[in-house]
Amino acid sequence: MSTKNQQMPTHQERIEMAQNFIDTIIPITALSSGYIDIETTVFISGYTREGAKRGLSRLTRQGFMHEYKVPNMTGQQINIYGLTREGWDYADIDRANWTKQRYRANTRTHEMTILKLAHLNDPKTFYRAKNIGGKHLKSGGFSGGRYPDLMDENGSAIEIELTMKSSRRYVGILHNYHKNKTKSVWFTPEKIAHRLARIFGEICESKKYLKPEIASFDESLSLTRVEYSSIKERIKGYTSLEQIANITELSTLLELYRVNTDLTEYKYKPGIGSKSKKGMVLSLPNGLSIVAKLLDENTKTITELYWQGETPDHIFKP
Repeated sequence: MSTKNQQMPTHQERIEMAQNFIDTIIPITALSSGYIDIETTVFISGYTREGAKRGLSRLTRQGFMHEYKVPNMTGQQINIYGLTREGWDYADIDRANWTKQRYRANTRTHEMTILKLAHLNDPKTFYRAKNIGGKHLKSGGFSGGRYPDLMDENGSAIEIELTMKSSRRYVGILHNYHKNKTKSVWFTPEKIAHRLARIFGEICESKKYLKPEIASFDESLSLTRVEYSSIKERIKGYTSLEQIANITELSTLLELYRVNTDLTEYKYKPGIGSKSKKGMVLSLPNGLSIVAKLLDENTKTITELYWQGETPDHIFKP
C-alpha cells in the first residue's frame, strides 16, 4: 500500500510561519498578565503540543520570552512563558519583564481563558485593560477604581467571570461602570450565566443602570448571548415559595398577586427560631406571616423563606 508523501514547507514558508507565530502569540499574551502556557498556545496557534513548545522555545532564544517552571493547582510542575521587556516592546506596550513572582496557580485558568476568548473574538479588537474610576496618583498609579480583564475598541470593559461573586460586590462594580459611563460586557460559563443575568437584572432594575451584555460559553468556548428576563416574568414561572431568592423578588411576588403590603414594614429581627438565626417577619393582612432567615442584615440575602400559618396555595396560581 502506497502513502502520499507530505510536502515539507519551503525555507521561505518556514520563515513566514515563524513570523506569524510571533505576531500571533506575543500580542495576545500582552493583553492580560503577560504570560502564556503551552495548552493555551496550542489553542491559539493551532499547532501540536510539540510544535507549540518549539515555537515558544524559539521566542525564548530570540529574547521575547523567558521560560519558567511553576506549579499548577495540584502541585504538578508545568512550563509557562513570560514576556521580557523585548516582548513587551514588540507588543508596543511599555512594561518590565514578567517574572514568576507574579504567577498565581489559582488564577491561571482565568488568565488563560481571557487569552482564548480574545483569540476567538479577534484579538485586534481588544486592548490591555486600564483603570476605570480610580484616582490618579502622583506616583503614576491609581487609588480605587477597577481594572477589567480587557477593553474593546469601543472602550467597553470586558469581564471574564468564571465564578460568582457576592451581590454586594456586583453592586459596587456596576455602580463604578455606571458612574464612569462605561459599558461592560461579561463572558461567563453556561452553568452560572443565567444566575448572573438574574443578579444583574435585579441590580440594574433597582438602581436604574444600563444592563451589561452577557455571553455564556461552553467547554469549546462557543458563545451564546444571554437574554434578560424581567423579575415579573421570572416569578410567574415559580411554583413554590422556596424559589424566592431575595427581598426584591418577594416584593415583586406580592405586587404581582395583588397582596397589598408595604415591605418597609418587613422588619429585621435577630434571633428568629434560635439565637444563631437572623431574619425578618412580614405580617400579611389575612393574618398570615412570612418568615425570612437572612445571611446578614446588610445584604438581606435570604437563606430560608417560609410561611407562618397555613400556606395560601392560590398565590402561586395564575
